[in-house]
Amino acid sequence: MPAYQIIGPSGSGKSTAGEVLKQKGYRVVETDSEEGLSSWIDIKTGVKPTLIPEQPYPKEWLESHTWGWDTAKMNELLDSVGEEPVFFCGGASNDSDYYEHFDKIFGLHTNNKTLKTRLQLREPQRWGDDSAELERMLKRNDEFKANCTGSKVILVDSSSIPQNVANTILGLI
Repeated sequence: MPAYQIIGPSGSGKSTAGEVLKQKGYRVVETDSEEGLSSWIDIKTGVKPTLIPEQPYPKEWLESHTWGWDTAKMNELLDSVGEEPVFFCGGASNDSDYYEHFDKIFGLHTNNKTLKTRLQLREPQRWGDDSAELERMLKRNDEFKANCTGSKVILVDSSSIPQNVANTILGLI
């Protein structure tokens, strides 16, 4: 079962690398948009909220909710992996529960200036300079590379053009 995960902060290039891999003929599961897989979850209750605030999300919302994967749906997707490589692009608060199912995990990272520019170009209203989400993501970006060092995660610099990032990943499998 050749399953690979591509993780990293929002704006690190996961989806873009996934698009290049699709163009090269690989199966790609975009975890954030895969039907029934990812959703917000209340940290205290473990329940999916019925009401989700508009973006940018308030700081209080982000502190009381997490982005998680549905266990049954993820198991279904992993069971569907055949002989050809499949790339799971994205992560969740509970993605470490599935690390053992991936042959390799690639962690995309870039500097904060590049990350901020990518996020603000993509969704300026969500990632404004005073956004709690932007502050949280830049902090996560600072911690991401350090947290991956010494782990199963293979770090890939994603500041290059998407074709180079995808080719680097393919060269490592």
